[in-house]
Amino acid sequence: MTAPFPSLVRFYVLSVYAPAKRGARREGAKPAAKDIAKKVGLGLLFLVSFGQIVGIYGYMSVRSYDALKGAGLQGLMLLNASISATAIAFVLSFLTALSTYCSSKADTNMLALPIGGRDLLGAKMAMVYLADFALSFIVLACAAVVYAIKEAPPAGFYLGALLSALAIPLPPLAAVYLVAVPLVSAARPLRNKNVVMVLGGIVAIALSLGLNYYFQTATSRMGDPAWVLANFAGPDTLIARMGRAYPPSLLAWKSMTAAGAAGPLSGLAVLAMGLGAAVLVAIALGPLYARSLLGFDERRIKRVAATRDFLVRGFRGRPALASLFLREWRLMNREP
Repeated sequence: MTAPFPSLVRFYVLSVYAPAKRGARREGAKPAAKDIAKKVGLGLLFLVSFGQIVGIYGYMSVRSYDALKGAGLQGLMLLNASISATAIAFVLSFLTALSTYCSSKADTNMLALPIGGRDLLGAKMAMVYLADFALSFIVLACAAVVYAIKEAPPAGFYLGALLSALAIPLPPLAAVYLVAVPLVSAARPLRNKNVVMVLGGIVAIALSLGLNYYFQTATSRMGDPAWVLANFAGPDTLIARMGRAYPPSLLAWKSMTAAGAAGPLSGLAVLAMGLGAAVLVAIALGPLYARSLLGFDERRIKRVAATRDFLVRGFRGRPALASLFLREWRLMNREP
């Protein structure tokens, strides 16, 4: 018998990320021009978005390296990249987790199968992780490539960068579901797809505006070495305080900058920390997640006066003969 978890992961990934198919095309038939134009447009949109992300973070990495190189603090650009990737992963995790919390009736239909809530929640978290990892990898890779070109680090640097890219999205993912599952389970109005989408959109817009302000400010000031040193170097800067307050980012930075075996070991430590947090959340909140899917997106009938009057008229006590007569009368006079 196939284990449910891998099959659930495959099902969720294909249902969310795979392109929709609107029926099989007949053999020998050519694709419609509309379908071709749509695929070309989506491909161009992906390339433009990918190019913009790489351009922004590549520019920031080059500027921060040049400004920090004079003080011998060029390794701090990797700490900034890990913190930025963590913040972006948190925003994306929050938006994706809410929008796919119960994306279709298939999620609730899974409850009729012999599948545990831990498998359901774990598979949903694995699906969300893929998008987080893709974006975090791009952000971290921009800084790692710039650092590798400028510094020519040893082979352990690349292993540490890969382990960091795998681990960075995991703690934000666990934190998002640690808050989302109890919140949706406790608040009945949140168990509605439209409410969840509106709430997730508002919060995501607020977080995105904050990140955009930070990136726009940083990008415009990267040409000023004094500003870069004041904001990125030193023990009292914002980057340093965030690194101390959030150990996974600090470990990810050490995995790329520490000498010898300390670098890969730090990468393994942050990966184990992230995996442990995600697994613990799936184990602890899996049953609660399954219960929260019951009745998700159902509409409740408002108890207005007309409804009360209808119930009183329809279910009040009558003699047996009168009740049978009304039953036959309604059956005979109902609309076909």
